[in-house]
Amino acid sequence: MRYYEMLFIVHPNYEQDQLDAIVNAVKKEITAKNGKILKVDNWGKRKLAYLINKQRYGSYVLMYFEAEPAAIKDLYEWMEI
Repeated sequence: MRYYEMLFIVHPNYEQDQLDAIVNAVKKEITAKNGKILKVDNWGKRKLAYLINKQRYGSYVLMYFEAEPAAIKDLYEWMEI
């Protein structure tokens, strides 16, 4: 297994329970691919470098995990959806 870091941005208007649901969905997807979650860092709401979907802010979440390289492609495709 290899070590990976993933940073993703969630819509800034989501409440804490919605944000937690998204983080848990990502965790579930990683563990479904036989990955292991090492650490989750919620950086909170921060200003974006440029507008994304007309938003100036986003909630940043940094996740550290281990997974097989073959699982990353599936995870990437799942995250795009």
